[in-house]
Amino acid sequence: MTEVAIPGHRGSISHPAPLEMRSAVCGFHSRYRIPLTCPSAFLFYLDHLALPNSSADFFFTKLARQWPRLGHILLLAHKGRDGASRESQGAVNGPEAWMQQLNLEFCGRLQCNRPFFLTRNNGDSVQSDRTVSFVFDGSSPVPLAVAKLSSNRRQSSILKNEYQTLLRLSSHFEDAHSAFMPQPLDFFEESPWTVLLESWLPGRTAHFETRNSWDPLQYVPKHFRDALEWLLVFQKIIGAKVIPLDPSAANYYVVQPLEAFARRAHPSSAETDLITSTTSLAQRLLGTPMLLAPGHGDFWSGNLLLDKDSVGVIDWEHFRQEDFPFEDLFFFSIAYGLSFPWKPGHRADSQTAFRATYLQATPIADQVRSFLLSYCNAMGLATELLELFFPVFLARRALEELGPGGIEEYPEVRFVRSGMWRNFLRIYAERGEPACFIDRRRKWRGMPCARSC
Repeated sequence: MTEVAIPGHRGSISHPAPLEMRSAVCGFHSRYRIPLTCPSAFLFYLDHLALPNSSADFFFTKLARQWPRLGHILLLAHKGRDGASRESQGAVNGPEAWMQQLNLEFCGRLQCNRPFFLTRNNGDSVQSDRTVSFVFDGSSPVPLAVAKLSSNRRQSSILKNEYQTLLRLSSHFEDAHSAFMPQPLDFFEESPWTVLLESWLPGRTAHFETRNSWDPLQYVPKHFRDALEWLLVFQKIIGAKVIPLDPSAANYYVVQPLEAFARRAHPSSAETDLITSTTSLAQRLLGTPMLLAPGHGDFWSGNLLLDKDSVGVIDWEHFRQEDFPFEDLFFFSIAYGLSFPWKPGHRADSQTAFRATYLQATPIADQVRSFLLSYCNAMGLATELLELFFPVFLARRALEELGPGGIEEYPEVRFVRSGMWRNFLRIYAERGEPACFIDRRRKWRGMPCARSC
Protein backbone atom coordinates (compact mmCIF):
# COMPACT_ATOMS: atom_id res chain seq x y z
CA MET A 1 0.00 0.00 0.00
CA THR A 2 1.34 3.42 -0.93
CA GLU A 3 1.58 5.90 1.94
CA VAL A 4 2.08 9.65 2.13
CA ALA A 5 2.91 11.60 5.27
CA ILE A 6 0.71 14.69 5.37
CA PRO A 7 1.45 17.78 7.47
CA GLY A 8 -1.13 19.14 9.87
CA HIS A 9 -3.26 20.74 7.17
CA ARG A 10 -6.50 20.02 5.41
CA GLY A 11 -5.83 19.21 1.78
CA SER A 12 -7.97 16.97 -0.39
CA ILE A 13 -7.85 15.03 -3.59
CA SER A 14 -10.80 13.31 -5.21
CA HIS A 15 -8.78 10.62 -6.98
CA PRO A 16 -5.65 8.57 -6.33
CA ALA A 17 -2.42 10.52 -6.71
CA PRO A 18 -0.26 9.89 -9.79
CA LEU A 19 2.31 7.16 -9.41
CA GLU A 20 5.21 9.59 -9.04
CA MET A 21 3.42 11.25 -6.12
CA ARG A 22 2.79 7.98 -4.28
CA SER A 23 5.85 8.23 -2.08
CA ALA A 24 6.31 9.33 1.48
CA VAL A 25 6.91 13.09 1.70
CA CYS A 26 7.30 15.55 4.55
CA GLY A 27 5.62 18.92 4.80
CA PHE A 28 5.21 21.39 7.62
CA HIS A 29 4.18 18.78 10.18
CA SER A 30 4.61 15.08 9.53
CA ARG A 31 2.42 13.18 11.97
CA TYR A 32 0.15 10.84 10.00
CA ARG A 33 0.64 8.31 7.23
CA ILE A 34 -2.37 8.35 4.94
CA PRO A 35 -3.17 5.77 2.24
CA LEU A 36 -3.91 7.84 -0.85
CA THR A 37 -5.44 4.78 -2.50
CA CYS A 38 -8.21 5.03 0.12
CA PRO A 39 -9.95 8.40 -0.42
CA SER A 40 -12.20 7.94 2.61
CA ALA A 41 -9.15 7.70 4.88
CA PHE A 42 -7.71 10.88 3.39
CA LEU A 43 -10.96 12.80 3.81
CA PHE A 44 -11.35 11.47 7.35
CA TYR A 45 -7.93 12.86 8.22
CA LEU A 46 -8.91 16.25 6.85
CA ASP A 47 -12.20 16.35 8.77
CA HIS A 48 -11.11 14.83 12.09
CA LEU A 49 -7.35 14.83 12.67
CA ALA A 50 -5.54 17.75 10.98
CA LEU A 51 -4.17 20.14 13.62
CA PRO A 52 -2.31 23.34 12.66
CA ASN A 53 0.79 24.00 14.77
CA SER A 54 1.66 27.53 13.63
CA SER A 55 0.19 30.55 11.88
CA ALA A 56 1.48 29.21 8.57
CA ASP A 57 -0.16 25.84 9.28
CA PHE A 58 -3.39 27.55 10.27
CA PHE A 59 -3.69 29.63 7.11
CA PHE A 60 -2.58 26.72 4.94
CA THR A 61 -5.33 24.63 6.53
CA LYS A 62 -7.96 27.23 5.72
CA LEU A 63 -6.66 27.51 2.17
CA ALA A 64 -6.67 23.75 1.65
CA ARG A 65 -10.24 23.52 2.90
CA GLN A 66 -11.37 26.12 0.39
CA TRP A 67 -9.37 24.88 -2.59
CA PRO A 68 -8.40 21.22 -2.01
CA ARG A 69 -6.41 20.79 -5.23
CA LEU A 70 -4.38 23.92 -4.60
CA GLY A 71 -3.73 22.73 -1.06
CA HIS A 72 -2.36 19.44 -2.35
CA ILE A 73 -0.05 21.24 -4.78
CA LEU A 74 1.27 23.48 -2.00
CA LEU A 75 1.75 20.45 0.20
CA LEU A 76 4.00 18.80 -2.37
CA ALA A 77 5.90 22.06 -2.86
CA HIS A 78 6.85 22.07 0.85
CA LYS A 79 8.14 18.51 1.11
CA GLY A 80 11.53 18.10 2.71
CA ARG A 81 14.41 16.77 0.65
CA ASP A 82 15.45 14.27 3.28
CA GLY A 83 11.90 13.62 4.44
CA ALA A 84 11.05 11.15 1.72
CA SER A 85 13.76 8.69 2.58
CA ARG A 86 13.15 8.95 6.31
CA GLU A 87 9.39 8.48 6.03
CA SER A 88 9.73 5.72 3.47
CA GLN A 89 12.08 3.88 5.78
CA GLY A 90 9.54 4.16 8.57
CA ALA A 91 6.84 2.78 6.28
CA VAL A 92 8.99 -0.22 5.40
CA ASN A 93 10.32 -1.10 8.84
CA GLY A 94 7.72 0.23 11.23
CA PRO A 95 4.30 -1.01 12.34
CA GLU A 96 2.84 -0.10 8.94
CA ALA A 97 4.73 -2.95 7.30
CA TRP A 98 3.73 -5.34 10.05
CA MET A 99 0.04 -4.44 9.67
CA GLN A 100 0.23 -5.01 5.93
CA GLN A 101 1.58 -8.49 6.62
CA LEU A 102 -1.45 -9.13 8.82
CA ASN A 103 -4.00 -8.05 6.23
CA LEU A 104 -5.74 -11.43 6.40
CA GLU A 105 -5.82 -11.22 10.19
CA PHE A 106 -7.57 -7.85 10.09
CA CYS A 107 -9.87 -8.96 7.25
CA GLY A 108 -11.13 -11.88 9.31
CA ARG A 109 -11.53 -9.97 12.54
CA LEU A 110 -13.20 -6.92 10.99
CA GLN A 111 -14.96 -8.69 8.10
CA CYS A 112 -13.54 -6.50 5.35
CA ASN A 113 -11.97 -7.38 2.02
CA ARG A 114 -8.92 -5.13 2.26
CA PRO A 115 -7.92 -2.97 5.21
CA PHE A 116 -6.31 0.44 4.85
CA PHE A 117 -4.40 2.01 7.74
CA LEU A 118 -4.30 5.70 8.58
CA THR A 119 -1.49 5.69 11.11
CA ARG A 120 -0.22 8.25 13.55
CA ASN A 121 3.54 8.64 13.81
CA ASN A 122 5.03 8.66 17.32
CA GLY A 123 8.19 10.68 16.99
CA ASP A 124 11.14 10.07 14.70
CA SER A 125 11.98 6.52 15.80
CA VAL A 126 11.50 3.87 13.14
CA GLN A 127 10.31 1.27 15.63
CA SER A 128 8.08 3.26 17.93
CA ASP A 129 6.90 1.68 21.18
CA ARG A 130 3.29 2.64 20.55
CA THR A 131 1.19 3.64 17.57
CA VAL A 132 -2.48 4.19 16.76
CA SER A 133 -4.04 3.30 13.42
CA PHE A 134 -7.53 3.96 12.03
CA VAL A 135 -8.62 0.94 9.96
CA PHE A 136 -10.69 1.50 6.80
CA ASP A 137 -12.13 -0.87 4.22
CA GLY A 138 -11.97 1.55 1.27
CA SER A 139 -15.71 2.22 1.03
CA SER A 140 -16.92 3.40 4.44
CA PRO A 141 -16.36 7.14 5.12
CA VAL A 142 -15.43 6.39 8.75
CA PRO A 143 -13.07 3.83 10.29
CA LEU A 144 -14.18 0.26 10.90
CA ALA A 145 -12.08 0.23 14.05
CA VAL A 146 -9.15 1.82 15.85
CA ALA A 147 -6.06 -0.35 16.32
CA LYS A 148 -3.55 0.37 19.08
CA LEU A 149 -0.25 -1.42 18.66
CA SER A 150 2.92 -1.80 20.68
CA SER A 151 6.11 -3.82 20.50
CA ASN A 152 7.27 -2.74 23.96
CA ARG A 153 6.55 -5.18 26.80
CA ARG A 154 5.50 -2.49 29.24
CA GLN A 155 3.25 -0.81 26.68
CA SER A 156 1.83 -4.21 25.73
CA SER A 157 0.75 -4.79 29.32
CA ILE A 158 -0.86 -1.35 29.33
CA LEU A 159 -2.80 -2.22 26.18
CA LYS A 160 -3.97 -5.47 27.76
CA ASN A 161 -5.08 -3.58 30.85
CA GLU A 162 -6.96 -1.06 28.70
CA TYR A 163 -8.75 -3.88 26.87
CA GLN A 164 -9.81 -5.46 30.15
CA THR A 165 -10.92 -2.04 31.42
CA LEU A 166 -13.09 -1.52 28.34
CA LEU A 167 -14.61 -4.99 28.80
CA ARG A 168 -15.52 -4.27 32.41
CA LEU A 169 -16.84 -0.75 31.88
CA SER A 170 -18.78 -1.39 28.67
CA SER A 171 -21.10 -3.74 30.54
CA HIS A 172 -22.34 -0.78 32.61
CA PHE A 173 -23.62 1.21 29.65
CA GLU A 174 -26.83 0.52 27.77
CA ASP A 175 -27.57 1.25 24.12
CA ALA A 176 -28.44 4.85 25.04
CA HIS A 177 -24.77 5.35 25.95
CA SER A 178 -23.23 3.34 23.11
CA ALA A 179 -21.04 6.30 22.09
CA PHE A 180 -20.03 7.05 25.68
CA MET A 181 -16.74 5.15 25.34
CA PRO A 182 -15.13 2.78 22.79
CA GLN A 183 -16.31 -0.81 22.69
CA PRO A 184 -13.61 -3.50 22.85
CA LEU A 185 -13.57 -5.51 19.62
CA ASP A 186 -10.56 -7.77 19.92
CA PHE A 187 -7.16 -8.26 21.51
CA PHE A 188 -4.40 -10.41 20.08
CA GLU A 189 -0.64 -10.79 20.07
CA GLU A 190 1.48 -11.56 17.02
CA SER A 191 5.19 -11.27 17.75
CA PRO A 192 6.56 -8.70 18.20
CA TRP A 193 3.35 -6.67 18.37
CA THR A 194 0.36 -6.51 20.70
CA VAL A 195 -2.88 -5.23 19.18
CA LEU A 196 -5.99 -3.76 20.78
CA LEU A 197 -8.96 -3.30 18.44
CA GLU A 198 -11.72 -0.99 19.61
CA SER A 199 -14.69 0.72 18.00
CA TRP A 200 -14.41 4.20 16.54
CA LEU A 201 -16.50 6.85 18.28
CA PRO A 202 -18.30 9.41 16.09
CA GLY A 203 -17.50 13.10 16.29
CA ARG A 204 -14.50 15.39 16.49
CA THR A 205 -12.43 16.12 19.55
CA ALA A 206 -12.88 19.38 21.42
CA HIS A 207 -9.17 19.97 20.80
CA PHE A 208 -9.73 19.69 17.04
CA GLU A 209 -12.56 22.25 17.15
CA THR A 210 -10.57 24.92 18.98
CA ARG A 211 -7.39 24.42 16.98
CA ASN A 212 -9.19 24.74 13.65
CA SER A 213 -11.36 27.77 14.42
CA TRP A 214 -10.93 31.49 13.75
CA ASP A 215 -12.80 32.11 17.00
CA PRO A 216 -12.04 29.22 19.38
CA LEU A 217 -13.65 31.04 22.32
CA GLN A 218 -17.08 30.31 20.84
CA TYR A 219 -16.60 26.61 21.68
CA VAL A 220 -15.34 27.00 25.24
CA PRO A 221 -18.67 27.12 27.15
CA LYS A 222 -20.02 24.08 25.28
CA HIS A 223 -16.82 22.11 25.80
CA PHE A 224 -16.91 22.61 29.56
CA ARG A 225 -20.64 21.84 29.73
CA ASP A 226 -20.19 18.63 27.74
CA ALA A 227 -17.17 17.60 29.81
CA LEU A 228 -19.09 18.18 33.04
CA GLU A 229 -22.16 16.29 31.80
CA TRP A 230 -20.05 13.34 30.67
CA LEU A 231 -18.12 13.22 33.93
CA LEU A 232 -21.24 13.33 36.09
CA VAL A 233 -22.86 10.47 34.14
CA PHE A 234 -19.66 8.44 34.15
CA GLN A 235 -19.14 8.72 37.89
CA LYS A 236 -22.79 8.00 38.62
CA ILE A 237 -22.93 4.86 36.47
CA ILE A 238 -19.53 3.41 37.43
CA GLY A 239 -20.00 4.34 41.07
CA ALA A 240 -18.73 7.02 43.43
CA LYS A 241 -18.81 6.97 47.20
CA VAL A 242 -19.04 9.73 49.76
CA ILE A 243 -16.82 9.50 52.83
CA PRO A 244 -16.16 11.97 55.64
CA LEU A 245 -12.89 13.85 55.66
CA ASP A 246 -11.81 12.23 58.91
CA PRO A 247 -8.24 12.38 60.30
CA SER A 248 -7.26 9.21 58.44
CA ALA A 249 -8.54 10.49 55.08
CA ALA A 250 -6.99 13.92 55.66
CA ASN A 251 -3.64 12.30 56.40
CA TYR A 252 -3.68 10.06 53.33
CA TYR A 253 -5.19 12.43 50.75
CA VAL A 254 -3.71 15.74 51.94
CA VAL A 255 -0.90 15.52 54.47
CA GLN A 256 1.14 12.67 52.98
CA PRO A 257 1.40 14.12 49.44
CA LEU A 258 2.33 17.55 50.81
CA GLU A 259 4.92 16.08 53.18
CA ALA A 260 6.39 14.07 50.30
CA PHE A 261 6.65 17.23 48.24
CA ALA A 262 8.26 19.14 51.10
CA ARG A 263 10.79 16.36 51.68
CA ARG A 264 11.80 15.96 48.03
CA ALA A 265 11.31 19.41 46.55
CA HIS A 266 12.94 21.78 49.04
CA PRO A 267 10.01 24.21 48.79
CA SER A 268 10.34 27.98 48.77
CA SER A 269 8.95 30.09 51.59
CA ALA A 270 5.76 30.74 49.61
CA GLU A 271 5.32 27.02 48.94
CA THR A 272 5.95 26.24 52.62
CA ASP A 273 3.28 28.75 53.59
CA LEU A 274 0.89 27.13 51.10
CA ILE A 275 1.57 23.68 52.55
CA THR A 276 0.96 24.98 56.07
CA SER A 277 -2.27 26.77 55.15
CA THR A 278 -3.55 23.74 53.22
CA THR A 279 -2.85 21.41 56.15
CA SER A 280 -4.63 23.83 58.48
CA LEU A 281 -7.59 23.97 56.09
CA ALA A 282 -7.80 20.18 56.18
CA GLN A 283 -8.10 20.33 59.96
CA ARG A 284 -10.87 22.93 59.75
CA LEU A 285 -12.79 20.81 57.23
CA LEU A 286 -12.69 17.59 59.25
CA GLY A 287 -16.08 15.91 59.08
CA THR A 288 -16.91 17.47 55.71
CA PRO A 289 -18.21 14.91 53.17
CA MET A 290 -15.78 14.24 50.29
CA LEU A 291 -16.14 12.14 47.17
CA LEU A 292 -14.04 9.23 45.96
CA ALA A 293 -14.91 8.62 42.33
CA PRO A 294 -13.60 6.55 39.43
CA GLY A 295 -11.11 8.43 37.28
CA HIS A 296 -10.42 8.35 33.56
CA GLY A 297 -6.83 9.39 34.20
CA ASP A 298 -6.23 11.33 30.96
CA PHE A 299 -9.33 13.51 30.74
CA TRP A 300 -8.50 16.37 28.38
CA SER A 301 -9.97 18.03 25.28
CA GLY A 302 -8.02 15.75 22.93
CA ASN A 303 -9.85 12.73 24.36
CA LEU A 304 -13.30 14.36 24.47
CA LEU A 305 -15.24 13.44 21.31
CA LEU A 306 -18.25 15.58 20.45
CA ASP A 307 -20.98 14.59 18.02
CA LYS A 308 -24.41 16.09 17.38
CA ASP A 309 -26.19 13.72 19.75
CA SER A 310 -23.43 12.22 21.87
CA VAL A 311 -20.31 12.88 23.93
CA GLY A 312 -17.64 10.21 24.26
CA VAL A 313 -14.18 9.80 25.76
CA ILE A 314 -11.31 7.71 24.39
CA ASP A 315 -7.95 6.42 25.70
CA TRP A 316 -8.66 4.44 28.87
CA GLU A 317 -5.21 3.10 29.72
CA HIS A 318 -4.97 5.21 32.90
CA PHE A 319 -8.40 4.39 34.34
CA ARG A 320 -8.66 4.03 38.12
CA GLN A 321 -11.62 2.57 39.94
CA GLU A 322 -11.03 5.05 42.76
CA ASP A 323 -9.02 8.19 42.05
CA PHE A 324 -7.87 11.11 44.17
CA PRO A 325 -10.61 13.73 44.71
CA PHE A 326 -11.18 16.12 41.79
CA GLU A 327 -8.36 14.56 39.75
CA ASP A 328 -10.17 14.53 36.39
CA LEU A 329 -11.67 17.99 36.92
CA PHE A 330 -8.41 19.71 37.72
CA PHE A 331 -6.56 17.94 34.93
CA PHE A 332 -9.21 18.74 32.31
CA SER A 333 -9.24 22.44 33.11
CA ILE A 334 -5.44 22.83 33.21
CA ALA A 335 -4.95 20.77 30.04
CA TYR A 336 -7.65 22.82 28.30
CA GLY A 337 -5.77 26.05 28.97
CA LEU A 338 -2.45 24.52 27.92
CA SER A 339 -3.79 23.25 24.59
CA PHE A 340 -6.02 26.22 23.81
CA PRO A 341 -4.94 28.34 20.78
CA TRP A 342 -4.75 31.78 22.39
CA LYS A 343 -3.75 33.05 18.94
CA PRO A 344 -4.57 31.36 15.59
CA GLY A 345 -2.32 28.33 15.32
CA HIS A 346 -0.45 29.21 18.54
CA ARG A 347 -0.63 28.00 22.09
CA ALA A 348 0.76 30.08 24.94
CA ASP A 349 3.75 28.96 26.98
CA SER A 350 2.72 26.76 29.89
CA GLN A 351 3.10 29.34 32.67
CA THR A 352 1.18 32.03 30.78
CA ALA A 353 -1.57 29.54 29.97
CA PHE A 354 -1.81 28.40 33.61
CA ARG A 355 -2.23 31.98 34.82
CA ALA A 356 -4.86 32.65 32.17
CA THR A 357 -6.73 29.49 33.13
CA TYR A 358 -6.87 29.96 36.90
CA LEU A 359 -5.58 33.34 38.04
CA GLN A 360 -6.49 36.01 35.48
CA ALA A 361 -9.70 37.59 34.22
CA THR A 362 -10.21 35.55 31.07
CA PRO A 363 -13.18 33.72 29.56
CA ILE A 364 -11.34 30.45 30.14
CA ALA A 365 -11.06 31.20 33.86
CA ASP A 366 -14.78 32.01 33.96
CA GLN A 367 -15.59 28.62 32.47
CA VAL A 368 -13.18 26.82 34.80
CA ARG A 369 -14.87 28.44 37.80
CA SER A 370 -18.32 27.44 36.55
CA PHE A 371 -17.07 23.93 35.71
CA LEU A 372 -15.62 23.27 39.16
CA LEU A 373 -18.35 24.92 41.23
CA SER A 374 -21.12 23.28 39.18
CA TYR A 375 -19.55 19.89 39.84
CA CYS A 376 -19.50 20.54 43.58
CA ASN A 377 -23.13 21.68 43.51
CA ALA A 378 -24.21 18.63 41.50
CA MET A 379 -22.43 16.28 43.88
CA GLY A 380 -23.43 18.13 47.05
CA LEU A 381 -19.83 18.92 48.01
CA ALA A 382 -18.50 21.95 49.86
CA THR A 383 -16.68 24.23 47.43
CA GLU A 384 -13.94 24.73 50.05
CA LEU A 385 -12.76 21.25 49.11
CA LEU A 386 -11.49 22.70 45.81
CA GLU A 387 -9.21 25.05 47.71
CA LEU A 388 -8.03 22.11 49.81
CA PHE A 389 -7.27 19.63 47.03
CA PHE A 390 -5.98 21.88 44.24
CA PRO A 391 -2.49 22.43 45.78
CA VAL A 392 -2.42 18.72 46.62
CA PHE A 393 -3.13 17.93 42.97
CA LEU A 394 -0.27 20.20 41.83
CA ALA A 395 2.11 18.72 44.41
CA ARG A 396 1.32 15.17 43.32
CA ARG A 397 1.91 16.05 39.68
CA ALA A 398 5.19 17.75 40.57
CA LEU A 399 6.29 14.56 42.34
CA GLU A 400 5.42 12.49 39.28
CA GLU A 401 7.89 14.58 37.28
CA LEU A 402 10.61 12.88 39.34
CA GLY A 403 9.78 9.55 37.75
CA PRO A 404 9.48 6.25 39.71
CA GLY A 405 8.62 6.57 43.36
CA GLY A 406 5.71 9.00 43.19
CA ILE A 407 4.22 9.66 46.61
CA GLU A 408 4.57 6.07 47.76
CA GLU A 409 8.29 6.44 48.47
CA TYR A 410 10.03 9.42 50.02
CA PRO A 411 13.76 9.22 49.29
CA GLU A 412 15.91 12.22 50.16
CA VAL A 413 16.49 13.34 46.58
CA ARG A 414 17.31 16.92 45.71
CA PHE A 415 14.56 18.13 43.40
CA VAL A 416 15.55 20.66 40.75
CA ARG A 417 13.23 23.65 40.89
CA SER A 418 11.96 23.28 37.37
CA GLY A 419 9.41 21.24 35.51
CA MET A 420 5.97 22.31 34.37
CA TRP A 421 3.95 21.14 37.37
CA ARG A 422 6.49 22.49 39.87
CA ASN A 423 6.25 25.85 38.15
CA PHE A 424 2.46 25.74 38.40
CA LEU A 425 2.65 25.09 42.14
CA ARG A 426 5.12 27.93 42.56
CA ILE A 427 2.87 30.32 40.63
CA TYR A 428 -0.14 29.25 42.65
CA ALA A 429 1.74 29.69 45.93
CA GLU A 430 2.95 33.16 44.94
CA ARG A 431 -0.34 34.39 43.49
CA GLY A 432 -1.51 37.83 44.51
CA GLU A 433 -5.24 37.22 43.97
CA PRO A 434 -7.55 34.30 44.74
CA ALA A 435 -7.85 31.54 42.16
CA CYS A 436 -11.00 31.67 40.06
CA PHE A 437 -12.76 28.94 42.07
CA ILE A 438 -12.00 30.33 45.54
CA ASP A 439 -13.67 33.76 45.57
CA ARG A 440 -17.11 33.43 44.00
CA ARG A 441 -17.78 37.13 44.58
CA ARG A 442 -14.90 38.17 42.38
CA LYS A 443 -15.92 40.23 39.35
CA TRP A 444 -13.85 39.52 36.28
CA ARG A 445 -12.94 42.59 34.27
CA GLY A 446 -11.14 42.68 30.93
CA MET A 447 -8.83 40.12 29.43
CA PRO A 448 -5.27 40.89 30.58
CA CYS A 449 -4.03 37.69 28.95
CA ALA A 450 -5.17 38.71 25.47
CA ARG A 451 -1.95 40.62 24.78
CA SER A 452 0.50 38.54 26.81
CA CYS A 453 -0.60 35.28 25.16
